[in-house]
Amino acid sequence: MHSFPTNVNAIDGSNIFAGTEKNGVFRSTDNGNSWISVNYGLTNYNIRALAICGSTIFAATYDCGIFQSTDNGDSWIPNNYDFSNIVIECMVVNGSNIFIGTFGQGIFLSTNNGMTWRAMNNGLTDRNVLTIAASGDKIFAGTWFDGVFLSTNNGETWKAINNGLAILRVDKIKICDSVVYIGTFHQLNKSTDFGNNWT
Repeated sequence: MHSFPTNVNAIDGSNIFAGTEKNGVFRSTDNGNSWISVNYGLTNYNIRALAICGSTIFAATYDCGIFQSTDNGDSWIPNNYDFSNIVIECMVVNGSNIFIGTFGQGIFLSTNNGMTWRAMNNGLTDRNVLTIAASGDKIFAGTWFDGVFLSTNNGETWKAINNGLAILRVDKIKICDSVVYIGTFHQLNKSTDFGNNWT
């Protein structure tokens, strides 16, 4: 498994799940020492994002929508929302809320474990969303052209928070304690005040 390009991972107790570009989902139960393929039911093996909400694992594929598993990845079924032909770039779980970021269609939110989804793009001037991260009531979204956006009301509205950023393509956001780190095109920035200022 280590020779496959790996996009994403998710951890649930002693289980580690890894999503790959061409070979679907793998699972390890021994801290990554060994891996098995868990792709039964998947129709697309290009995994763009993985997330775990309760006992359900969600796997977002390149252009065949979202699949979900309730048996630890042993089998997958398509989510009932039609995300086909939409490129999903990222996914994050915050409490009982699941956010996904797409390339071109912005951000979607589910509050009922993926049963229904709705677009959450008020204030989001760039709908090419590459990364999402959450800390408490703060949801951060990194975009292709317009930098970082912040929502403090569960995605109902978004505002740009780019003070100090020289590069506005944001590929990755990670939060460690109260420090927010972002990886832009050729640069790493951090904020110690939840995005008010970046250095």
